[in-house]
Amino acid sequence: MSDRSRKLVELALLAKMLDDESEQDLFDSFDSDLGPTFLSSSDEEILFNSDFSDTDEKIKHWIYSKQKSTKTKRKLQELAEKPELCIFSSSSSDSDSDWYKLEGTRQTRTRILNYVDTTVPKYSFAEFRQHFRVSTEIVEMLTGKYANNVSKNYVGGWPEVSHRKAVLIGLWYLSNTETYRQISDRFDISLSTAHQVVGLFADCLLKCKTLYIKWPSQNEAQNISHAFERKGGFRNTLGAIDGCHFRIKKPICDGDDYINRKVYPSIILQGVVDYKKLFMDVSVGHPGSLHDARVFRKSKLFLAAERKDIFYKSYFLLGDSAYPSLKWLVTPFRDNGYLSNNEIAFNSKHSRSRIIVEHSFGLLKGRFRRLHEFQNLSVNLITKLIVTACILHNLCILEYDMEDEDTNCTGNNNRR
Repeated sequence: MSDRSRKLVELALLAKMLDDESEQDLFDSFDSDLGPTFLSSSDEEILFNSDFSDTDEKIKHWIYSKQKSTKTKRKLQELAEKPELCIFSSSSSDSDSDWYKLEGTRQTRTRILNYVDTTVPKYSFAEFRQHFRVSTEIVEMLTGKYANNVSKNYVGGWPEVSHRKAVLIGLWYLSNTETYRQISDRFDISLSTAHQVVGLFADCLLKCKTLYIKWPSQNEAQNISHAFERKGGFRNTLGAIDGCHFRIKKPICDGDDYINRKVYPSIILQGVVDYKKLFMDVSVGHPGSLHDARVFRKSKLFLAAERKDIFYKSYFLLGDSAYPSLKWLVTPFRDNGYLSNNEIAFNSKHSRSRIIVEHSFGLLKGRFRRLHEFQNLSVNLITKLIVTACILHNLCILEYDMEDEDTNCTGNNNRR
């Protein structure tokens, strides 16, 4: 075996060690007597019996088969460039010396080119909203927020994802049910970048949460109360509260805790909305097996209401019969078959006012289709994405970017 081939074998053996050895051990062993006698019988078979005409080509193929991770590939390239490891002679051709970078470091995949730069600008206003579920004005607003709240230093690798493209990727993920692989193909990015951008988009919106999901001041509470009363509701109503389940894949850890009463795994969103269907408070992340009353008592809203006067001594919420009856939470009379006419009328009026929270859940799921079912395994990411969708829901209402009212937004199907 030539010296050049021997150096290739040394490099391959170093690649084999990367999974088990620390970086220091790796470089300590660099000067040790590594040679073909250290090869296993299966490695020798690949190396010497492969269908290649040239020994060096066999070794290249064997090295490539040993690369198991991005870390391995990166470290191998660093080793290949060390002057004491002269794998390629000065007389080697460009194509011969580039094989490692082309094959060992990164593989080129065929993707859709220039979707954001060429195709998206051609969409009509209606087509754009159908795909991304928001208007172009909302996208421009989110792009500015993304630029101000996300800071990332890119060092080499794929070209940097622009702020507008990152926002479109995040919106597309929430608005559709495509996999990360399909998204990476559409937006011409790698799978890892697709994962990263979706997470950064959610983190960006979470930083703006207090701007769009906030508890009303006393003056705002008075206006909300008057609006509920004008719509035929109760005087002093501040909002309506309810819970909504979001289907997920059963988590590996404590998966049974997420199985709800309809026998599928889910995460619960507890939401409080006003007469405009704006979320004033959200609590997300509790496993689906918990009862609404249990989620309620574990929420920050309950703790805050018990400790201080957030209802300004006058106002209250409307909740269904799953919730306890409190001085600031009004529930309907339980129908035991003996309700009086006044109690029946009270329940009817209560239902007409409280149904607005279910309408809000319906609009939320109707706009962002991803919420119908999550395939992510990370419960933490799913929780972030649900809150992100609630923030976008409020932003769209405040900017008068409303969905058509023919969206299926009524009935209890939106809760479970």
